[in-house]
Amino acid sequence: MNTHTGSSTMSGKAALWALYRGSQNETLMRSNYRTCNFRKEFLDWCEIQNDELISNTGALA
Repeated sequence: MNTHTGSSTMSGKAALWALYRGSQNETLMRSNYRTCNFRKEFLDWCEIQNDELISNTGALA
């Protein structure tokens, strides 16, 4: 009786990553590059908004 079979299987995340990497093509890579740039620009914008909010509310407090 084999009670431990986890070492021979991939986790769901690893399996999805393998499928993603296996089916990736040039168009998808370009799309991901644009998405990463958009995400970085959005995070930068959020950081600026947060800094402005802190500086504006700091004067009120």
